[in-house]
Amino acid sequence: MSVFPRILCEGSAKDRGHAQGRAAKEAIHDNIETYRRVFLSGHGLDWKTALARVQSVISPLEGFDPNLYEELQGLAEGAGVDFLEILALNARSTITYSQEECTSVAFIGGIEKQEETLLGQNWDNMRRLKAVVLHVKEEGKPEILTLTEAGTLAKIGLNSAGIGLCVNGLSVPGHPVSHSVPIFVLIRKALQAMSLSEAIEVITKNPMDAPHNFKLASQQGGAFDVESLYEDLDIIAPTGPFRVHTNHILSRRLLIKDALLPELPNSAVRLWRARQLLAQMSGRSLGVQEMKTVLSDHFDLPNAICRHPRIQKDGLEGVTKCAVIMELENGRMHVSQGNPCEAPFETHQFDEKKTAN
Repeated sequence: MSVFPRILCEGSAKDRGHAQGRAAKEAIHDNIETYRRVFLSGHGLDWKTALARVQSVISPLEGFDPNLYEELQGLAEGAGVDFLEILALNARSTITYSQEECTSVAFIGGIEKQEETLLGQNWDNMRRLKAVVLHVKEEGKPEILTLTEAGTLAKIGLNSAGIGLCVNGLSVPGHPVSHSVPIFVLIRKALQAMSLSEAIEVITKNPMDAPHNFKLASQQGGAFDVESLYEDLDIIAPTGPFRVHTNHILSRRLLIKDALLPELPNSAVRLWRARQLLAQMSGRSLGVQEMKTVLSDHFDLPNAICRHPRIQKDGLEGVTKCAVIMELENGRMHVSQGNPCEAPFETHQFDEKKTAN
């Protein structure tokens, strides 16, 4: 049995929401309880206060994409929870922001000897948080495969047009603007894009609720990091056959705003280590196995690229929950069922019959 269930979401907006809500009902309830604990223990917010805060995103969401707003309503109905609770999962960064410690990598086809474009990342987050793989079919738009938190619209993923997206948390001073769009909804919109520039434009033209780096790539080659802050951003173009990002700002123009690096030196160490490993692999085309090697690395434990918990107490401790590796040309997404150093990978394709361990 898969650790991350695969759910087909197709039909009308309400139908797509109902599909995830029903299939992931238990996981969605678990995630609501997880964030209830996080908001209270980490930020002193009771659930009633958190839900009151999330009401501020209703108007921006309706204006941003009424279709996705309706899908969220269907999700709440399918899971049997209050609509504001689904909004809280999707707009958790609007309520309060906790940066996630992920590492993302791109191999860029067409540069030097690299043949194909691959995207990958470790998803570092709370051990008890539940995730699902969504296969989204929406009329007039490319199909989407995405690994995301149960109860949300999209996170790490690719589409049938050959566009892929990874995401890393950043940390800068500031607060969301009043019309900011929740990150899980913004990512879903970006994954509907037919081209790389269109996907980047979704990220750059819409204010979001928390600072993140988005790594966007195309099967045609090219992988760009978009460091998006509360009220500023920069687009970083590739300069070689691979790109790596961790959790601090790399843009020289934005660097002065980085509030995280002094508090999180392991971000700099992970960045250096991934680049070192890739430099050792230079001179050949890199594939899924080389991506696994990078994402499984244990240099500088316990703060390595592949992160293992020091304490297992209440499930809120941070771990590498899984690795995701995407072959954009072949439309394949490989997801590890735990730490990539030791867990098997399950492969997902748009043709469900081809999905296999």
